[in-house]
Amino acid sequence: MSHPQVIVDANTVEDIVHVLKDSAQFPSPVCAVGSNHSTFPCGVADGGTLLRMKMNRILNIGPDTLTVEAGALHIDLAKELEGRKLQFYRAKGFWRQVTHYEGCEKEL
Repeated sequence: MSHPQVIVDANTVEDIVHVLKDSAQFPSPVCAVGSNHSTFPCGVADGGTLLRMKMNRILNIGPDTLTVEAGALHIDLAKELEGRKLQFYRAKGFWRQVTHYEGCEKEL
């Protein structure tokens, strides 16, 4: 069990930079956690700062790219793509987007 002195929700890169630059307000160790599913004790920050990563936004959906923050969940990405009539599919070890036009698939 961890007993951090400070807990911070990081919503932006600037939040992370602020924490790392101010050791008086945010003491070491600084440990970052996402959804806390790791089998490694990432969230152990006894006496330090626990940085809860809340960076999960979709930043851009391009014609053949998807740019997201590190905490974005695959299910949320799939739902957003679905709303745009797009989806993921797996080809040769990579995830790609596909779009549907009247029953036909067209690779982007």
